[in-house]
Amino acid sequence: MSRLATPLLIASTVLLGACSTNADTGDPPARSVTVAIEDYQFPDGPTVAVGGKVSFTTVDAEPHKVNLGDDTLSTAAFGSGDRATLTAPDEPGTYDLTCSLHPTMKGTLEVVASD
Repeated sequence: MSRLATPLLIASTVLLGACSTNADTGDPPARSVTVAIEDYQFPDGPTVAVGGKVSFTTVDAEPHKVNLGDDTLSTAAFGSGDRATLTAPDEPGTYDLTCSLHPTMKGTLEVVASD
């Protein structure tokens, strides 16, 4: 290996290691997460531990009412500056997020096993 290639290989390895996620480091999943709704959209891929707390906030002008999964879990309507909280299901999986006041709003919540 050339004299230049060795330092580049070491630097690349260090940088890749710095980009680890919780799954890579073995850190436990979050026991609570805040899902910030903005422009009538859910953020991409929030993740929480089974049984964790999921809080929803919005800055939108109109209120939202979030349904989780098959609509057995839902928040009361909440508006800008308010917070609504649900408890994540006890089964790991990907759950649909919808807003019953704005049917085009769709997203997902990833619920993962906790250690």
